[in-house]
Amino acid sequence: ANGGQGSVATFAAPDGAALFTIRCDKAAGQVRIGRSGALATGSGQMTVRTTFGALAWPAQGMAGPPAQVVASRSSNDMALDQLAYTRGRFSVEISGLPTLVLRAWAEPQRVIEDCRS
Repeated sequence: ANGGQGSVATFAAPDGAALFTIRCDKAAGQVRIGRSGALATGSGQMTVRTTFGALAWPAQGMAGPPAQVVASRSSNDMALDQLAYTRGRFSVEISGLPTLVLRAWAEPQRVIEDCRS
């Protein structure tokens, strides 16, 4: 989907609630990775585990609805390629929230590529 300033990929629960999003903010030159949920404190760490290894990024809590924990990366951050090209599944871990295990689909790669062009 195109979110006005750039594309968006959303992984949703069976009820349609967004669990995980990858959003291109072309104006800022950033890819924003969001996971549903709230942090006990205003900031924390998001760990994304791919077939290439673990990526640990600083994250901020964002008020909702729905509440999200968001990590922002430069669209040129080569670590994003690990998320784009992972095989099988990847996980998203944030202290105090259940771990998300998601299928590796092509949509995150498209969002990252869109943000780089």
